[in-house]
Amino acid sequence: ELGYNVGQCNQSFSWLCAKNCLEEVSRKTLISYELTDLGKEMAEKGAPAERIFNLLKEGTALGLPEIAQKLELEKSDIGSAYGTLAKTGAVAMNEENKAYLKTEEAPADVADTALLLKKGLSGAVLEADMTDREKALMGNISKKRGAAGSPYKMLEREEVIFKLTDEGEIMLEAFKKSISA
Repeated sequence: ELGYNVGQCNQSFSWLCAKNCLEEVSRKTLISYELTDLGKEMAEKGAPAERIFNLLKEGTALGLPEIAQKLELEKSDIGSAYGTLAKTGAVAMNEENKAYLKTEEAPADVADTALLLKKGLSGAVLEADMTDREKALMGNISKKRGAAGSPYKMLEREEVIFKLTDEGEIMLEAFKKSISA
Protein backbone atom coordinates (compact mmCIF):
# COMPACT_ATOMS: atom_id res chain seq x y z
CA GLU A 1 0.00 0.00 0.00
CA LEU A 2 2.89 2.36 0.71
CA GLY A 3 4.75 1.54 -2.50
CA TYR A 4 7.81 0.35 -0.57
CA ASN A 5 10.15 -2.31 -1.88
CA VAL A 6 10.95 -5.32 0.33
CA GLY A 7 14.14 -3.73 1.68
CA GLN A 8 12.32 -0.58 2.75
CA CYS A 9 9.61 -2.67 4.45
CA ASN A 10 12.20 -4.75 6.30
CA GLN A 11 13.98 -1.60 7.46
CA SER A 12 10.70 -0.02 8.63
CA PHE A 13 9.61 -3.14 10.53
CA SER A 14 13.06 -3.43 12.11
CA TRP A 15 12.91 0.20 13.26
CA LEU A 16 9.37 -0.18 14.62
CA CYS A 17 10.40 -3.34 16.54
CA ALA A 18 13.48 -1.56 17.93
CA LYS A 19 11.18 1.26 19.17
CA ASN A 20 8.92 -1.36 20.80
CA CYS A 21 5.99 -0.40 18.56
CA LEU A 22 5.70 -3.84 16.94
CA GLU A 23 6.40 -7.39 18.00
CA GLU A 24 6.76 -10.52 15.94
CA VAL A 25 3.85 -12.92 16.28
CA SER A 26 4.93 -15.70 13.94
CA ARG A 27 7.49 -16.58 11.30
CA LYS A 28 7.41 -19.34 8.73
CA THR A 29 9.57 -20.19 5.76
CA LEU A 30 7.80 -20.51 2.43
CA ILE A 31 9.59 -22.54 -0.25
CA SER A 32 8.85 -22.20 -3.93
CA TYR A 33 10.51 -23.33 -7.13
CA GLU A 34 10.96 -21.43 -10.39
CA LEU A 35 12.02 -22.84 -13.72
CA THR A 36 15.45 -21.79 -14.91
CA ASP A 37 16.13 -21.21 -18.61
CA LEU A 38 17.29 -24.83 -18.77
CA GLY A 39 14.07 -25.91 -17.08
CA LYS A 40 11.95 -23.99 -19.58
CA GLU A 41 13.82 -25.68 -22.41
CA MET A 42 13.30 -29.09 -20.79
CA ALA A 43 9.61 -28.36 -20.24
CA GLU A 44 9.24 -27.66 -23.94
CA LYS A 45 11.59 -30.29 -25.43
CA GLY A 46 11.68 -32.87 -22.65
CA ALA A 47 14.32 -33.75 -20.08
CA PRO A 48 17.24 -35.83 -21.39
CA ALA A 49 15.87 -39.15 -20.02
CA GLU A 50 12.47 -38.49 -21.57
CA ARG A 51 14.03 -37.54 -24.90
CA ILE A 52 16.24 -40.64 -24.95
CA PHE A 53 13.26 -42.86 -24.14
CA ASN A 54 11.17 -41.27 -26.90
CA LEU A 55 14.03 -41.55 -29.42
CA LEU A 56 14.59 -45.23 -28.64
CA LYS A 57 10.82 -45.79 -28.82
CA GLU A 58 11.19 -45.32 -32.58
CA GLY A 59 12.67 -48.82 -32.59
CA THR A 60 16.30 -48.36 -33.62
CA ALA A 61 19.08 -49.27 -31.19
CA LEU A 62 21.63 -46.43 -30.99
CA GLY A 63 25.02 -45.86 -29.42
CA LEU A 64 25.24 -43.12 -26.81
CA PRO A 65 27.29 -40.83 -29.14
CA GLU A 66 24.58 -41.24 -31.80
CA ILE A 67 21.90 -40.36 -29.26
CA ALA A 68 23.86 -37.27 -28.18
CA GLN A 69 24.18 -36.17 -31.80
CA LYS A 70 20.53 -36.79 -32.71
CA LEU A 71 19.22 -35.03 -29.58
CA GLU A 72 21.87 -32.29 -29.67
CA LEU A 73 22.76 -32.90 -26.03
CA GLU A 74 26.08 -33.10 -24.22
CA LYS A 75 27.53 -36.60 -23.89
CA SER A 76 27.62 -36.20 -20.10
CA ASP A 77 23.87 -35.43 -20.05
CA ILE A 78 23.23 -38.49 -22.21
CA GLY A 79 25.34 -40.70 -19.95
CA SER A 80 23.56 -39.55 -16.79
CA ALA A 81 20.10 -39.85 -18.34
CA TYR A 82 20.90 -43.28 -19.80
CA GLY A 83 22.11 -44.40 -16.36
CA THR A 84 18.85 -43.26 -14.80
CA LEU A 85 16.84 -45.18 -17.40
CA ALA A 86 19.04 -48.28 -17.06
CA LYS A 87 18.55 -48.37 -13.26
CA THR A 88 14.80 -48.60 -13.80
CA GLY A 89 15.23 -51.42 -16.32
CA ALA A 90 13.73 -49.35 -19.14
CA VAL A 91 16.83 -49.54 -21.37
CA ALA A 92 19.84 -51.80 -21.88
CA MET A 93 22.83 -52.20 -24.18
CA ASN A 94 22.96 -54.90 -26.86
CA GLU A 95 26.06 -56.82 -28.05
CA GLU A 96 26.97 -53.93 -30.36
CA ASN A 97 27.01 -51.53 -27.39
CA LYS A 98 23.86 -49.81 -28.59
CA ALA A 99 21.01 -48.75 -26.36
CA TYR A 100 17.55 -50.20 -26.85
CA LEU A 101 14.23 -50.10 -24.99
CA LYS A 102 13.17 -52.94 -22.73
CA THR A 103 9.77 -51.46 -21.81
CA GLU A 104 6.95 -49.80 -23.70
CA GLU A 105 6.13 -47.21 -21.05
CA ALA A 106 8.44 -44.55 -19.68
CA PRO A 107 9.46 -45.09 -16.05
CA ALA A 108 7.25 -43.26 -13.56
CA ASP A 109 10.06 -40.86 -12.58
CA VAL A 110 10.51 -39.81 -16.21
CA ALA A 111 6.80 -39.23 -16.80
CA ASP A 112 6.28 -37.49 -13.44
CA THR A 113 9.32 -35.24 -13.96
CA ALA A 114 7.92 -34.20 -17.34
CA LEU A 115 4.65 -33.21 -15.65
CA LEU A 116 6.51 -31.32 -12.93
CA LEU A 117 8.53 -29.40 -15.53
CA LYS A 118 5.35 -28.45 -17.41
CA LYS A 119 3.76 -27.33 -14.13
CA GLY A 120 6.50 -24.72 -13.76
CA LEU A 121 5.59 -23.06 -17.06
CA SER A 122 2.58 -21.50 -15.28
CA GLY A 123 4.80 -19.77 -12.70
CA ALA A 124 6.35 -20.55 -9.35
CA VAL A 125 5.50 -23.94 -7.85
CA LEU A 126 4.81 -23.70 -4.12
CA GLU A 127 6.15 -26.55 -2.01
CA ALA A 128 3.03 -26.35 0.16
CA ASP A 129 0.93 -27.29 -2.89
CA MET A 130 3.10 -30.26 -3.88
CA THR A 131 2.53 -33.94 -3.16
CA ASP A 132 5.21 -35.94 -1.35
CA ARG A 133 6.08 -37.56 -4.68
CA GLU A 134 6.53 -34.16 -6.34
CA LYS A 135 8.69 -32.96 -3.44
CA ALA A 136 10.95 -36.01 -3.81
CA LEU A 137 11.31 -35.47 -7.56
CA MET A 138 11.87 -31.73 -7.09
CA GLY A 139 14.75 -32.53 -4.78
CA ASN A 140 16.47 -34.22 -7.74
CA ILE A 141 15.92 -31.40 -10.25
CA SER A 142 16.36 -28.21 -8.22
CA LYS A 143 19.14 -26.26 -6.58
CA LYS A 144 19.15 -23.39 -4.14
CA ARG A 145 22.33 -21.76 -5.42
CA GLY A 146 24.07 -21.99 -8.78
CA ALA A 147 20.87 -23.25 -10.36
CA ALA A 148 21.73 -22.37 -13.99
CA GLY A 149 22.62 -26.03 -14.68
CA SER A 150 19.46 -27.25 -12.97
CA PRO A 151 15.85 -27.21 -14.24
CA TYR A 152 14.48 -25.51 -11.11
CA LYS A 153 15.77 -22.89 -8.72
CA MET A 154 14.64 -23.20 -5.11
CA LEU A 155 13.57 -19.97 -3.40
CA GLU A 156 13.04 -19.48 0.31
CA ARG A 157 11.01 -16.58 1.62
CA GLU A 158 10.06 -15.86 5.18
CA GLU A 159 6.55 -14.77 6.01
CA VAL A 160 6.58 -12.78 9.24
CA ILE A 161 3.46 -11.60 11.07
CA PHE A 162 3.71 -8.58 13.39
CA LYS A 163 1.28 -6.93 15.77
CA LEU A 164 1.22 -3.55 17.44
CA THR A 165 2.43 -3.53 21.03
CA ASP A 166 0.63 -1.51 23.71
CA GLU A 167 3.24 1.20 23.20
CA GLY A 168 2.67 0.98 19.45
CA GLU A 169 -1.10 1.47 19.98
CA ILE A 170 -0.40 4.61 22.06
CA MET A 171 1.94 5.98 19.38
CA LEU A 172 -0.59 5.20 16.63
CA GLU A 173 -3.35 7.06 18.47
CA ALA A 174 -1.01 10.02 19.09
CA PHE A 175 -0.11 10.04 15.38
CA LYS A 176 -3.79 9.95 14.35
CA LYS A 177 -4.55 12.89 16.67
CA SER A 178 -1.60 14.88 15.28
CA ILE A 179 -2.68 14.51 11.66
CA SER A 180 -6.34 15.28 12.38
CA ALA A 181 -5.48 18.45 14.29
